[in-house]
Amino acid sequence: MTVSLMQIINKEKSIGDAVGKGLILNLINEYKGERKSLPQKELGIQLSELTQAQLSRYYCYVGLQQWLQRYFAISQAYYQQAQAALSKLFNEVTNTSYVEESFTKLAPLPLKFKETLEYFSFFPCTEDSLDSMEAAQDALREGLIEVLCFNKSIELIEEVIKLDISSIFIKNMERFNSYVNEFNNEVKYLIKNLTGNVEERAKKAATVLTVFPKINLKALEPKKYSVDKTRILIRDLTAFSSDPGAVMKTLKLFL
Repeated sequence: MTVSLMQIINKEKSIGDAVGKGLILNLINEYKGERKSLPQKELGIQLSELTQAQLSRYYCYVGLQQWLQRYFAISQAYYQQAQAALSKLFNEVTNTSYVEESFTKLAPLPLKFKETLEYFSFFPCTEDSLDSMEAAQDALREGLIEVLCFNKSIELIEEVIKLDISSIFIKNMERFNSYVNEFNNEVKYLIKNLTGNVEERAKKAATVLTVFPKINLKALEPKKYSVDKTRILIRDLTAFSSDPGAVMKTLKLFL
């Protein structure tokens, strides 16, 4: 439902804040594919009537609008990065599970068939394969931290401006979380079905736990100290214009 400028003004003490919120509503409606709450002509009329102090408040929302556009796009890119990294790790684990299971069920195997299966397995490990999995883990962690911190920033902004921006900008992590649970379960399954003697299985298990550590989304969310610090930072919205990078930087403290 489109909200008119007069509805916003009637709720706001500051005309600068009211016109600024109209700008944010325009952005929300743009992403929804709906009509703008504040047409450009009306915006121009309102701006011409603002005092310097009211204009200062309005430009806080201009900074916020630009911040939302920029960091929403960045979070989308990081989400795709996290998806690709998790997919790579998951495929490596499932392929290795299949090979280890095949070794158990089909043993003894002809050497040629065994060599063919090993091609799809993470074992025996090489320096290149270890480096590749480490890079995927780093990409996954980086992507998740960025997305989770951005989601939290939207919640904090919503507290300040009292507009529903979560439905547009927050990335729903339920599906991703289900993929993470599947990955963690697959790692457990792999460890349970490792082949070899006691010493070989122990060595393989240690490698699996190092290369494919359990993914814990909760541990990658912003810490309470960082959230409280960010809440103070953005309470008057000036940070979005004066130091746009500080918001995400603060949320990522201790991660």
